[in-house]
Amino acid sequence: MTIEQIVNCSADELEKMSDEELLKHFDQYLNVTRPERVSAVVKRTEQNLMNNNPKLALGMSLLKGLGVDTAGVFAPTKKWRK
Repeated sequence: MTIEQIVNCSADELEKMSDEELLKHFDQYLNVTRPERVSAVVKRTEQNLMNNNPKLALGMSLLKGLGVDTAGVFAPTKKWRK
């Protein structure tokens, strides 16, 4: 696969585009590569898990009351192969 196939445009066409046209053409990619443009609709799964499981919410509140930092408990992790 070539870059031209990925961006659905040739290099000559890209050079002829104005800045506004380039932003419009690459808008779908900018939302992925620029975190400040991501919509607020995306939520962490932590909130959903806490709402669906009252025992988990109770346990997390007890841990927070004891001073245990639980911020990274639901953070995504990579599983490394051995």
